[in-house]
Amino acid sequence: MATRALDLNQPVRRTARRPAPRQVATPRTRSDLRVAPRPRTAARRRRLLLTVVTTLTIVLAFGVAASQVVVAQNQARLDKLDQRATDAKTSYEKLRYQVAQLESPERVVAAAKDRLGMIEPARVTYVAPPASTADATTAADAHAGYRDVKAALASK
Repeated sequence: MATRALDLNQPVRRTARRPAPRQVATPRTRSDLRVAPRPRTAARRRRLLLTVVTTLTIVLAFGVAASQVVVAQNQARLDKLDQRATDAKTSYEKLRYQVAQLESPERVVAAAKDRLGMIEPARVTYVAPPASTADATTAADAHAGYRDVKAALASK
């Protein structure tokens, strides 16, 4: 088979193409026809899935950050409350110590002698209740009851 060499100086002959016959749109007479929606392609589905996943990830990240802020604020509030409780306990202990000092018998006797000019009696007379009274409480019982009340008030 012989091949012809191309001559670049010669014009190229083109074969004439016939135009395709025109299709004339005929009006439809059926009223039950409608335009169908475009089918979703796989690329559109992937894009939608990626958008939803990205949005959820961002929302979750902001949610985690917001919860961390709330936890930090609550922790700071707890630290302040703990500090206030510690200060209150320290103040309470100081006040209890002051009360113990002010109630000490030595201080009471010294204040009575110095400020009020009182003196100790030469002789102390104790009066005992009659033995016939069965309901009468002894001085020791009364003193023990006072100690119980005092201890109950101090523990509050």
